Amino acid sequence: MKPAWRRPLASLAYLGSILAALASACGFPGKSTWNPSLLFGGGIAAIALVAIGYSLEKSANAIPRGRLFSIAALFFFMLIGAATLRPIYDGARPIAKTTACYSNLKQLATSLQLYALDESAHLPPAAQWQTASESYRRGEFKCPLATSPYNYGFSDAVSGMSLDSDDQTVMLFEMDSQIPNPHGLEQNAAARHDGRYTFARLDGTVGKSGGQVQWLREPQK
Repeated sequence: MKPAWRRPLASLAYLGSILAALASACGFPGKSTWNPSLLFGGGIAAIALVAIGYSLEKSANAIPRGRLFSIAALFFFMLIGAATLRPIYDGARPIAKTTACYSNLKQLATSLQLYALDESAHLPPAAQWQTASESYRRGEFKCPLATSPYNYGFSDAVSGMSLDSDDQTVMLFEMDSQIPNPHGLEQNAAARHDGRYTFARLDGTVGKSGGQVQWLREPQK
């Protein structure tokens, strides 16, 4: 191999070592799990790439004194930093997924409120809620943790009822269904977020189960 090509290849090897170190400490894209074997395997790959880069530079007579020590120190601190940040990253992911569900439910609730404005302030029947509000929203909404085609259901307790902007009764909630227009009650809720489910109320606000959730409408005084 010509010496002129050895330095660029050495640089690529060093870059590969950095990527391997980051991947071993933080995990690979699309992978939700991490384990010590991943850190070990990525670390070995990074060390091997550093050795290759050093060998290429040495054979090209282009390696300054102290370069290998600097690379090893950079590699060490990068691993420590990435491993330290991993728990923070893992803790932020569930929050982001819950926030996505809140956003979905908020938009679905808004579409039903718009429907009610055109229907004398009445909500659609539970068995037709998705179809009835289709023209008031853009596309379908998916929970990041769901595997079923339809992820949100309409509460049977408010089916066809008048819409009250101050009502805290549950209107929409997380639910797994293979058919459109899913509907039901609390026992049908899908607790995807650490054993809890998200929901939207008649007034358009959203929340997560765990406290007091109003599923039945309070009697009018």
